[in-house]
Amino acid sequence: MREVVCAKFAHTTPHGAVKGKSQIQEVIIYNLDVIISVGYRVKSLQGTRFRQWATRILREMLLNRLDEVKRIGNLERRMDAVEGDIKQVKGGMNYLVQQLSAPPDPPRKRIGFNNGGSSSTKPYGKK
Repeated sequence: MREVVCAKFAHTTPHGAVKGKSQIQEVIIYNLDVIISVGYRVKSLQGTRFRQWATRILREMLLNRLDEVKRIGNLERRMDAVEGDIKQVKGGMNYLVQQLSAPPDPPRKRIGFNNGGSSSTKPYGKK
């Protein structure tokens, strides 16, 4: 029965006392599906306690996972908002770079008016 319920895996870990060395630790992994199915079929006080314990643990795990999913959703919404802000800032920066790198406008001539209504390059019609 133990072969059905669990499996032994070897994990290589760094050696605690000797640097650069590793050691192999045997880890037993239990098959949760088998344990739960057997636990829910046993009709005894111990089986009842197991079912209560399993139900409590599974509920806690599911609620914790739900909280994590909600937090991830909130973080994703915040990231979307920040990305939108970053795009706006980049657009503004690109506009400023274009304005600063554009050739300056040519100097404008001052236009003055003389008595005859023709324009002159000197102000106020002076020649």
